[in-house]
This record gives sequence, structure tokens and C-alpha cells, in this order.
Amino acid sequence: MVTQETTPAGYWTWEPEGKSVRIQLSFEVVDRMLSTVLDGFGSVPKRGMEVGGVLLGHRTRNDGRLEVKIDDYLSVTCAHRFGPSFVLSDEDLEGFEATVQQNSGIVGYFRSHTRDGLALGTEDLQYCQKLFDNPDDVILLVRPSGMKVSKAGFFCYESGAIQDTTDLEFPFRRSELETGEAPPRRPLGERRPPPNFDPPVARDPRPPRSEGMYNDPISARDPFGSGAGSQQQQQQQPQQAAPPPPTSVQMPSGRNLQLARQQQMQYTAGPAMSAAKIRRNWVWFPLSFIFLLLGVGLGFQAALTFNSSRSTSQDPYALSLNVERRESDLSIRWDRSNQAIRTASKAVLEIQDGRYTKKVDLDSAQLQTGTVIYRFSSNEVKFRLEVFAKDRFSISEWVEWKSKP
Repeated sequence: MVTQETTPAGYWTWEPEGKSVRIQLSFEVVDRMLSTVLDGFGSVPKRGMEVGGVLLGHRTRNDGRLEVKIDDYLSVTCAHRFGPSFVLSDEDLEGFEATVQQNSGIVGYFRSHTRDGLALGTEDLQYCQKLFDNPDDVILLVRPSGMKVSKAGFFCYESGAIQDTTDLEFPFRRSELETGEAPPRRPLGERRPPPNFDPPVARDPRPPRSEGMYNDPISARDPFGSGAGSQQQQQQQPQQAAPPPPTSVQMPSGRNLQLARQQQMQYTAGPAMSAAKIRRNWVWFPLSFIFLLLGVGLGFQAALTFNSSRSTSQDPYALSLNVERRESDLSIRWDRSNQAIRTASKAVLEIQDGRYTKKVDLDSAQLQTGTVIYRFSSNEVKFRLEVFAKDRFSISEWVEWKSKP
């Protein structure tokens, strides 16, 4: 429920009904943050890359009611070693801690959310426990959309624990927050041309009439030589004088006859040359058809061979988990074309690096990338990938890496 009377100019108030929390969000922050979120969303095809940072402002408590005012934000660098999600590596987490320590007025944490739903992840809870454990800290999740209005929601502490879901989702765009509704769509009539729009008129493809080679006034009016002309034309032109009676045809002679023969040769040479050219090139038509059939047959045979070999060699329960060293990092890969990977709802990658153990949650989109980059700290690292399929069974596979002496 929004209280417009107590909301200062340039801010929007997030105040869920029945809760003792009130958050005022600056419209300028909404504009700039939405631009940052959409830049990350458009940098990676299909799912989009997540971004995050800290919220700046001030907060107070009046009679047990939390009031937070957000005036600015700072983005935090994430190398995305584990995919497009905002999952920080050890180096990224150190930079995050330095940002929190070096800046005052931090009231919480924000992150864009390109996964399903709108809820905090396991890594968000870890960041809250380590950096945002103040009961007055708030978390903002923004779910971007390329075709619709982006959605967002705040998460607060209740009874010493952060909420799993938000109490109130809201459209994350200034126009909707200012008016409370989506901008009106233009009527269909406004998208059409105005009434006085005159479309271009096509020209008459027929050539203009001209008097023929022979000076015959009847043939100029009546191309079929009927001598009667067109009654409709005579009715449309009642004021035109009647033509003189037909006279004898005067045949050209001398130079005029020679010019007439040259014009006749020009009119008949074009079709003759085109027909000769077609006769010379007719042999390419059957050859092209034969090559087309040959290409289709070879492609069909290759497809059958590839599918048969793939179906016989692929094990639906083999994840093909392997690890490869790349300088100071380890690249963990699996077969993303495996049936279990393609139908999995989620997975857990367990990392045992010496005495250090870590679990990374992977969703279906991250599984389709087929790889995870990890910076190791010991000479022996073990990885265990457990994939949870949609029909309530899981598949796991181990792989171990040891540094060469």
C-alpha cells in the first residue's frame, strides 16, 4: 500500500500492508539501475548476465518501524567464473568486502535476477550472513525483461532471518511508479496513415499510342482494322469530328521502304537471340537437378550415420565429468548433450580443495553451459557433480585433479 501524502517528490514508497517497514526509492536510482541491469541482461544470449552491488542511503527506526531511504547505489565487479549468475569468486568477494568497508551509508544489497521466479539464492544468504547481517539491512532483486516491464521486490529481516520471498512485487520502471499504471497504448487509428494520404498511383504499363508505319488514320484509331472504331469511344467523344473516308494505302518506296525493313528486323531479332541462348544453355538444367539429388542423398546418408553412431556410443547415465588446468584455474566440464543434463531441474557441484569444502548450486541454464571455472588453492582437488532430474532421481559423478610434482 503506497501512501502518496507522505512520499517526498522524486521518490516512490514501498510499504507492504501489515508490515512495519517503509522504503523510499529514488526515481533517479530506478532509471540508472535499470540501465545497468539491462546492459548485463543483453550481454549474454537467452538468459542474460546478472549484476549486483550495494544500496546507499540512510535509515531510521520510529516506534519499532523501519524507514529506509535509498538515494544511490554502487556496482560490484563480478568475473562470472561460475556462469552468468552473480556468484562471486574469492577475489570478487574480497572486492565486495572492500567496497562495504570503504563506503558509509550502505543500507543493503541489490542484484539482478535472471533465474526463475523472484527469490534469494544460496549465495545471497551467504553474503547476508557475512556482510549484511544488520537487522535493518534490505535486499533488492530486479528481474529484467526485454519485452515486458521489469519486476522487482525488497527482502527484509524478520525474527533475525532474511525473508525467502518478497512481500510486495512492483514494476521497476519510472513511468509505472509515477502513475501507478502502464503507459497507454496508442490506438490503432494513430498508427495508420492520415485520411488525406494519397498513395502513389501506378503508371499505365501500356505504351502510348502512336501512328503506325503506314499513314492510315483508321489503323491509328482501330488497331483491329474493323473500320468502325469503338462505339464507346465515339460516345465518350461526341464533339470529335468524323474521320474522313478511308483512302487507298500508300506503300513506302525507296528509302522509306529500306527504313521499314530495318525496323522490322530490329523488332524480330530480340526474341530470336533469346531463344538461341536458351537452346545453348538447356543442358545445365538437367545437370543441376542431378547435382541437387546427389547432394540430398549424401546429406541424408551422413545424418543417418551420425545419429546411429551417437545413439550407440552415448550412455544416458554418463556425465563425462572431466577437469583441465588453465594456468591458475581449473576448468570443470561435462557433457551438456547428455539426456540427464538436458532434462535436469538443478544440480550441485561439490568442491573439496584440501581442507576447504564448498557447494555450488547450478540451475538448468547453468548446466547447459557445460563448464565451470574454479581457482584452486591446493595440489589436490576433488569435484563431485550431482544432477537432479525432473522425475525425482539423481545422477552423480566424481573426478579428481592432482598437481604434477
